[in-house]
Amino acid sequence: MTKKSYFVDLIQKGLALSNTLIVVVAARITDWIEKGEIPEGYFNPGGRFSRVIVLSLVKDSPSKFAITHLCGASRSEFHSIGLISPFGIIRTAGFDPHLVEHFLSRNWYFKQSQGERFSVRAYGDAISGVVAVLIARRLGCRSLASIHTTTEQFSLWPLKGSLKLQLLGYLESKARRFTHRFIDVLTPVYSPAIKGIAAAYHYKTVVVPNAIKLPANSVKHSYSCTKLLHLITVGRLIEGKTIAPLIDMLDGRPEWQLTVIGNGPARDQLTKIIGDKGLAGQVSMIPRLDNAELLKSLKKYDVFVAHTKFEEIPKTVIEAGLAGLPIMLNLPSLPLPKEYEGAPIEWVDMQTSDYQRSLDRLLDRDLKTIGLQTRQHFEVIFDPDVAGKRMADLLLTDSTPSTAAKVEL
Repeated sequence: MTKKSYFVDLIQKGLALSNTLIVVVAARITDWIEKGEIPEGYFNPGGRFSRVIVLSLVKDSPSKFAITHLCGASRSEFHSIGLISPFGIIRTAGFDPHLVEHFLSRNWYFKQSQGERFSVRAYGDAISGVVAVLIARRLGCRSLASIHTTTEQFSLWPLKGSLKLQLLGYLESKARRFTHRFIDVLTPVYSPAIKGIAAAYHYKTVVVPNAIKLPANSVKHSYSCTKLLHLITVGRLIEGKTIAPLIDMLDGRPEWQLTVIGNGPARDQLTKIIGDKGLAGQVSMIPRLDNAELLKSLKKYDVFVAHTKFEEIPKTVIEAGLAGLPIMLNLPSLPLPKEYEGAPIEWVDMQTSDYQRSLDRLLDRDLKTIGLQTRQHFEVIFDPDVAGKRMADLLLTDSTPSTAAKVEL
């Protein structure tokens, strides 16, 4: 190797190690920690960034260990500003981009090293997306916004909340339009979220599934059922994700036991329904379970069941599939999301059937074969290594998507 080629090689290696990612979040990381949801390297797709800067738009103070764990980088740092707060809303006149930029310049700074190559990623496409766009403009770098909610989730729930929630919902909707227009890349974590993106922006839309990896001890191997059939459902107890059909499923079937993990505003109403139907002995209500503990416990159940009115691919369903549980869900609007195509899921058509008859059909089949096929399908679709590489490539590429391109799945 000549001195010149050796020098060029050193420069290339140095540049490869100087990638810096700025992560913008609009949620409390300490809440993630309480739930046990801090996967290693979550903020560092593909491990391609040697420095990760986390900017929280809410007041928060996670531990240094948690940030280091999430960033998976040789250098990591955390900054918290109160943009999403009554004070922040007033100071920025409802998150006006020009005033948000001024707010950032007064409340946040970091040291920039020579030769650093920056990328900015927002977790969410509302206010965090606006901030990502503004930071990327200032640094002259690439910006990306991940989308973790469906059209129904971010447009309907604020209408039934308090005045505060309704105001925040309106401001987020306005911020979302700005983000979609000016962000470089939009990355929904599942294909149904594309419905919330205007066709004019599909050229810069790429679906990158949630990067979820279960511990090896979470995989189900035994499928021998006892006399009691143990069912599990996981999720927030809200109107759009009611477990009422699952409760009705237990009527007249004392050998079926349902564990409900989750809390929410509908909890008291659902508890009353369970008591009125005399099913308290068949339903276990667990308000909260640490995520690591939940993943370890999944393999103890026989079937994962759920009901949702949202067009989504819930993280809870993905985790159940990766654990190897047979899954039973209500049939979404057709066509099926691409992620579900070919999966051996027992679909409940609420127009012509119900959960009880569907579960009877499922139990007539070989649960072990179904479980293994489910795990195999979900491992291919939600491979964290593939998702991490794709996300890193999108953040680090210098090319701009063609306006004639279609949504990538």
